[in-house]
Amino acid sequence: MSKGMDKYKVPRISFPAYIKGNLSIEDNRVNIDLSELYIGKISVAKELYGQAKSAFEDFVYKRLTSGGYGSLYVKSLSFSNGKMSFSGNIPKIITTAKTVLNNQ
Repeated sequence: MSKGMDKYKVPRISFPAYIKGNLSIEDNRVNIDLSELYIGKISVAKELYGQAKSAFEDFVYKRLTSGGYGSLYVKSLSFSNGKMSFSGNIPKIITTAKTVLNNQ
């Protein structure tokens, strides 16, 4: 990816990513089924979705299992008809940056 960025003079900055699709989690394993993917306002070719899928799944998994969420365990999480269905354990205390700053 670095060579491509250098070749096409793409600046090394963060771009927002927008995805549309289905997300489910079972036993803390994330599964994302992408139907649309944009980096900024640029549509990503469907042929690249497989590579993006594993990166997004890894990102979501790391966010779930780090950052003060402690004992969060997702047995299952799914979305259907605009509703979320969750089964699992939520920690009694969730540490956030605001919590840490307020306790100093």
